[in-house]
Amino acid sequence: SLEFIALAIIILIGVLRLRAFRLILKKDAIIIEQGFIYKRRSEIPISKISSVVSLMNPFDSICAAVTFRINTEAGIIGKPDYEFKLRKKDAEIVSKALYGVNKRDPLKFSVKRLALAAALSSSAVTGIIVSVPIISRMGTLLDIAISEILLDEINKTANRLNTFFPPIFNILIIVLLVGYSISFVYTLISSLKFRLFYDKHNIEIRYGIFIRKRILFKKKRINNICIDQTPLMRLTRFFRMRAAVGGFGGEKGEKALIVPVGR
Repeated sequence: SLEFIALAIIILIGVLRLRAFRLILKKDAIIIEQGFIYKRRSEIPISKISSVVSLMNPFDSICAAVTFRINTEAGIIGKPDYEFKLRKKDAEIVSKALYGVNKRDPLKFSVKRLALAAALSSSAVTGIIVSVPIISRMGTLLDIAISEILLDEINKTANRLNTFFPPIFNILIIVLLVGYSISFVYTLISSLKFRLFYDKHNIEIRYGIFIRKRILFKKKRINNICIDQTPLMRLTRFFRMRAAVGGFGGEKGEKALIVPVGR
């Protein structure tokens, strides 16, 4: 059947990609070889690596794999310099080779403190931006007009509220409250199990339960430290701290969160 042929092709592509990838660790460099027909060989001096990021989603957890990213100061803005899949144990070997083993106990943040950070940094606009594409995709997959159903429920709830304000004002308040709630839940879940490891030379950050993220970089790669406050943080005298690391993340100079909330 066509489904069996499609599955066989997908498996074949996966096997070929696996066979066409090699990562070689040297004393002063990492060599990445890719390609089955067209070969590509990259040699990255370890001294030029600014950060390493490993990302594990639920499917990766089942397969004991991670998405491994290597960033340098060079490269194209908008994506990591190198991104590939590794077995979890191989990713650990590469990370240890680059940054050694951090033997210090981590700085931990309790769920209560992370909830406080989420409450102070969340916004209704962020919640709406996050939820709209999810609702749209769910509606397409289930073939249900979910957005129309939600708008209808919001309209009914607004009409039932006994206030001095017109219904359109009530609708706006409900939308903002729902957006803020979604942003709060999303921010909290994303930051759960936040751990900060540091020693004389390196910083390591870990967080997440469903999608687990690990960021490693050397202190000397930090360009600047930024302490920022949302309006709610200014009112309550809290702050969060970020480190601007050259080459980290989706765009050069992105700031890595190192303290979710402090005072």
